[in-house]
This record gives sequence, structure tokens and C-alpha cells, in this order.
Amino acid sequence: MDDLAPRIDASSDLARGLVRFSAGGLFDEDELQAGAAKIGAAAAPFVSAKRPWSVLADYTDAIVQPRHLTDTISESFEMARKMGLQRVAVLNAPALVQMQYKRLVGTVEIGFFESKIDAMAWLDDEQDAASASA
Repeated sequence: MDDLAPRIDASSDLARGLVRFSAGGLFDEDELQAGAAKIGAAAAPFVSAKRPWSVLADYTDAIVQPRHLTDTISESFEMARKMGLQRVAVLNAPALVQMQYKRLVGTVEIGFFESKIDAMAWLDDEQDAASASA
């Protein structure tokens, strides 16, 4: 990644119960909060319907975030879990980012993938299991 400017783009896939986002760059507290708000807005339809949801996150351009932001990231995962987040599939995360996020997700199930097809299959397995138990 040539540019360290922080960015998060997020959208909802209502049919799949999925929030898709991509993130990259180096964040400060305000930028992280703004990015979390974008993800929250994408998750809002599921939260308001009290419907479980998952995340497909493209971390191709992600870098390890500063230590002082880790509590905020961890708290965001915990809040999202309480609002119905089931699983997070992460695409193309560098090894150090994977190590950081494994520590930060708490009880949210996370998987790391190089292939979008594999990530979607893993997320769909969770959706199928949730439908069968309902």
C-alpha cells in the first residue's frame, strides 16, 4: 500500500445478511470512529430487524493499527456481537493484521481467507446452520 490515508467503505447485502466493507490505511481515534459509523450504518437494517448478520471484510490494504486503538477496535467487535454479529470473514489480511485481529475479536468467530469464494462459503455455512436451528 502506497498511501497510508485511512479509508473504510461499507455496504449492506440484505439478501445474505451481510455487511461488506474494505479498510486500509493508518487510523487515528476520530477516523476509526468515523469508519465504525459507516460499518454501523451498513449493519443498521439487520440490527433494527433483530436479524443476525455477518461481515465480509477486505483487508488487502490494511496495516496493523496503533496500540492505543486496540481497545476501541475490541469494544466495537463486542458491541457488534451484542447487536447480532455472528461471523467475520477477512480477505487478504497481512499476517501481522491477522495476529492483531485474532486478539481483538473476543468471542466473535473470525476466519481469514485468500479467496472470496472460500470466505463466502464459510459465511454461508453459518447462515445455513442459523436457518436450521431457527
